[in-house]
Amino acid sequence: MNAVTQNNTSTDLSGLGSFLHNTVGMRSDLLLRLIVGGMLIPHGVGKFLNFSKEVEVFGNVFKLSPPNLWVIAAALFQIVIGLLIVTNRFTRISALLVAVFMLGTIFVANAGNGWFWHMKGIEYSVMWALLALVVAGRAER
Repeated sequence: MNAVTQNNTSTDLSGLGSFLHNTVGMRSDLLLRLIVGGMLIPHGVGKFLNFSKEVEVFGNVFKLSPPNLWVIAAALFQIVIGLLIVTNRFTRISALLVAVFMLGTIFVANAGNGWFWHMKGIEYSVMWALLALVVAGRAER
């Protein structure tokens, strides 16, 4: 029987547990970095692909002025920071910037909408901020 003992607890790592530990668990830092960085990139690209709609939302819903510059800035931020995290360059500072960006998103886009993301609440942005903090905390640089 394959077991890992840590902090006086024993975890059985046979079967599925062993597979998960040896595939996902051993690479969880990489996987989380790829998720956080990699998921930012299409968000930024999407802002360029749907530019006029994004400008409308940034101006009319978020009340940011001038909205076209805010859309460009947000898109470039998401693409560049996403690429930096994915390629493990300046990962700690990049992930911290993502956390701050998501906190800003909470106040600009989600404030007053409650918790649930499907109702435009803060849940999704809070999750992103926390995942980014984990990436920052686990980063080697």
